[in-house]
Amino acid sequence: MNRKDFDVAAGIAERMDKLENKIFELQNIMGRKSYAICANNETITVHGSNLAQFVAPSIVELNPDEIATEVFIQDILQYYIDTLNLELNELRKSFEEI
Repeated sequence: MNRKDFDVAAGIAERMDKLENKIFELQNIMGRKSYAICANNETITVHGSNLAQFVAPSIVELNPDEIATEVFIQDILQYYIDTLNLELNELRKSFEEI
């Protein structure tokens, strides 16, 4: 494998790792009963971040046993995970081609 291919493969492997971690994180929250969706225009780091960085976030609460929560879990969250898995499969194919 030449250096150029190695650099491309390393980039793909890094993207695959990040994507796999995000998928696992999302799958881990699927069994929860309630959710809070927070939207913000600020660039933040969730783990270890200073919450003071938030500037008037918009928060939508999805409470247990509400239809909106069930739709979020079964349709939106599942669709999002499935879409990320498709992207992961495409990255795997690209990686294998190198």
